[in-house]
Amino acid sequence: MPIAPLSGPQPEGRKVAVFDETINLIELGDPNGKPIVFLHGGGPGGNAWTDFGMIVPFFQDRRIIMPDLLGWGLSSKNPTTEPTWSRQSRHLNELFNQLGVENADFARSSQGGTASLTLAAEYPNRVRRTVISGSQPTFDVHSESPAPGRAQALIQDLYAGDGPDWAKSRALMAGLEWHDESRIPDETVDLRLKQTLLPDTMAVWGDRSIRGERQDIGEMLPKIEAPVLMLWGKFDPFLNLEYAVWLCRQLKNSDVYIMDKASHHGEEEWPADYTAIIKAFFEREAFGN
Repeated sequence: MPIAPLSGPQPEGRKVAVFDETINLIELGDPNGKPIVFLHGGGPGGNAWTDFGMIVPFFQDRRIIMPDLLGWGLSSKNPTTEPTWSRQSRHLNELFNQLGVENADFARSSQGGTASLTLAAEYPNRVRRTVISGSQPTFDVHSESPAPGRAQALIQDLYAGDGPDWAKSRALMAGLEWHDESRIPDETVDLRLKQTLLPDTMAVWGDRSIRGERQDIGEMLPKIEAPVLMLWGKFDPFLNLEYAVWLCRQLKNSDVYIMDKASHHGEEEWPADYTAIIKAFFEREAFGN
């Protein structure tokens, strides 16, 4: 099977001052197109480009907005006591004010999905529709899976001894994010490792206050009016399929799609399939029709 690599080197992007923080932002596509926002997951060294860089060629008619979440990628990493997701939501809302984006479609992976749901609850006019994959907005028992122990072991191994290296970075991706590790592009491992080794990124794993206060947004879910698609990998090791169905029941306007032969990063493993699914969701004229 062909491997779907990133669509070229990571663009330089630009730094945007938002309140007392700095958000790294990549903008691509048609500046006059309908906005689409890609938000990344929380794997070591991950950012908007590592998670969604292989998707951007399919959306050149859109205004593509790719921020790094606070505490990740090339965005600022300052300690905070603010609840994690409300903090991300507040800063994203202000970022969109500065960009002149009234509302947008969102495609989010893992923790990025929780950020988008919080934004949809707290600033409902910002979110037109959102796709989330492998996201855990609640601490509900429905999310139980064997992965937390495995994830902890792989992350501990990544930072053990002489610290992160290429082989350990790839092993983490193979164990937690990809269903078929033979499809992992070397260039993605290269970039993930490069960003894992940044001094401020290394410091994050020793200072959890940079992430903010752990936050469950379960009470917000029934308030969300924006249509939501739960696009789940059949073999996601973090969150089982039952959680996706349970989460669907908490949301007023929601669908579930299970992607075969995919794990936690279906957008990376199957970018063309992922794109076809989310485009169908974004482009239908009225939810439920």
